Amino acid sequence: MCTGAKVIQEFTGSRGQTTGTASFWVFIRGSISKHNRNVVFDYDFQEFDTDGVTQTNKLRIRLDMAPPKMAPATAKWRSNNDLPQDSMTYDQLRAMPLGHFTDTLTVDPGQGSKPADTVYSTYQPRIILGIPPFNIPDGHLGRVPHGFPVRWDNAPEIPTNNGGAVFNNIPTLHYSAAQGAAEKGVAEHIKKAFTDPGNTIPAMRGKVIPGNNRLNPLHRLYSDTGRRDRNGDLAIAACKKYYGNDYAKTSIPGKDAECDEFPFRTTMEGAAQYEKDPGRSPGPDNFSAQPVISGENSAAGTLLSGFYTKNRVIEGYDDPFLVDIDQSMSSYQMRLIGHTSGKCLEIDGSSIKNGARAQQWDCKGQPGADWVLKYEGTDRFRIVNVNSGKCLEVADSRKDNGAPVQQWECMPNMNTQLWSKEDWYDPTWHDYMGTILTNELSGKVIEIDGSSKDNGALAQQWDIKGQRGAFWDVGTSD
Repeated sequence: MCTGAKVIQEFTGSRGQTTGTASFWVFIRGSISKHNRNVVFDYDFQEFDTDGVTQTNKLRIRLDMAPPKMAPATAKWRSNNDLPQDSMTYDQLRAMPLGHFTDTLTVDPGQGSKPADTVYSTYQPRIILGIPPFNIPDGHLGRVPHGFPVRWDNAPEIPTNNGGAVFNNIPTLHYSAAQGAAEKGVAEHIKKAFTDPGNTIPAMRGKVIPGNNRLNPLHRLYSDTGRRDRNGDLAIAACKKYYGNDYAKTSIPGKDAECDEFPFRTTMEGAAQYEKDPGRSPGPDNFSAQPVISGENSAAGTLLSGFYTKNRVIEGYDDPFLVDIDQSMSSYQMRLIGHTSGKCLEIDGSSIKNGARAQQWDCKGQPGADWVLKYEGTDRFRIVNVNSGKCLEVADSRKDNGAPVQQWECMPNMNTQLWSKEDWYDPTWHDYMGTILTNELSGKVIEIDGSSKDNGALAQQWDIKGQRGAFWDVGTSD
């Protein structure tokens, strides 16, 4: 989270006339590393500007942090900062090479409310001015930028050693309904549930599907596995009733289908809310169920799981979230996992050098296994390594089978660095086998040499012939 304030001080003469002005910006950024309880606040003073006759050598500026309000009130916070203990003049701050200060706030585990050991707080920075000629007390003017709502937790649904912290806003899960999006079918289903709930199944008069506005959000369900299962059972019963008992094989010609429910099975607003929480539900059928392609349902579930973890969405009605559907192809961080080997596509040794080979290895959090799909249009994208910032390509723009797959500086108009993806189904049984990644220039796919399951087996390009080493699953970094 970030905030900023522009402070303008006007100087006047003995007759009240304006003699000059002095201004500056202060920017404050709050950041939290994944699964970390330290919340770091960076203060930056920038864009100092004066005009006319001023007394900036006497205009004093002091940084202060109001004591955070804690809930529970018994929780204690610790601060480790390099904020100046005394006020500084405008001229002193302006002369500093960076004008940068930090404050780190921590709440130790074991002080929060059950069951997630949750502590809420608001961090309130203050900028206090002392105005020359000091005939009024120092700190007469306080500039108070926006406060930062922070939450610490040690929730079992996000397993870590000591929990972590998060800014307590309402996060939004973004799904894409664009052609080629891995989660397309689910996104289209949710869009229909939001915009035309009366034509979703099961039928219900006055159906209003939650999840797309702050007055009617969704909330995560985790610990009550029986309720999660009941959410799924009610949705499947609706799919069977309206699409037939054999809907998984017959509802989408040539494709295996699964019954997708919205709100999600892992939410308090799922299909069983009326049974479990009738006071919060408009009716017994206030949900939507629809068959979608199995691979697209799986991709949407992977994105939802990663969203929960990365945003530290915890169970219960105190931590809402929203869902948004658009037509853009969003870039998102993910891992490419061999459908057969279960190993991650990575850059050998997490190297940042041009020409470093792509290979498979056990997924152990190595930085070289994190990728971002950066779309160019609706169906073509670059596969960019997060660690190196370089693009996955076929070496030397080769078109032959066996050409190595490597990373290289991302170059414009290089078709060997452009890829597309497609879900692949067994031609006989129509079972989902995974996703293939096809090179724009050669028309060949990324595969693991010999469909090996060994660590260190190299990636190369080859014609797609149903070989097991050419199928991938898109997963989150977790």
